[in-house]
Amino acid sequence: MGGFTKLAAASFPGRGVVPITTLQQKKWDSSFGMDAETEWGTWELVKRSTTFWATLEPLVTEETLGQIDSLRSWANIYFVTSRVGDTVLEQTSCWLKNSGIGWPNVIVTSAKGEIAHALKADYMIDDKVGNCIYTYYQTKDIETLVYILHRPYNQFDHDVVGKGIKRVLTVEEFLDDIVKGGK
Repeated sequence: MGGFTKLAAASFPGRGVVPITTLQQKKWDSSFGMDAETEWGTWELVKRSTTFWATLEPLVTEETLGQIDSLRSWANIYFVTSRVGDTVLEQTSCWLKNSGIGWPNVIVTSAKGEIAHALKADYMIDDKVGNCIYTYYQTKDIETLVYILHRPYNQFDHDVVGKGIKRVLTVEEFLDDIVKGGK
């Protein structure tokens, strides 16, 4: 969200776009505080860009990225994303490699629940409510432990829906939990 709103502000000056961070975003599919034409134009720039996804600032520390990379010694790790653009796979792989993740497995799809099921995933973390809830129900037979990364835009009543989804405040909390076996 930070990269998107920075791109919009730089590409469409005078439209009043104020760059925000992921933690400032209140609603998942909102207009990032911009008019529809600016939002559409920014998405078109993202889709055509060969560097947008590869140059984003990390949302976690170098140490945390190192912890993620070290998991590869005992687990298969997949980075499943529904980002848009012609070179998303290449850009995401490049970003992960440049961030210290050796040989990342990147899958570009919006079918995250189906992927988790097909891979027989032990764990899954995402920040979008729909992805987490769908994955939880899609993988009940293989008992994937599904985590949602706490954000202002993904609040829901766990007693009504998603009782089996564990909310974590940070990626570090997720990593600590899965190292302990999700208990």
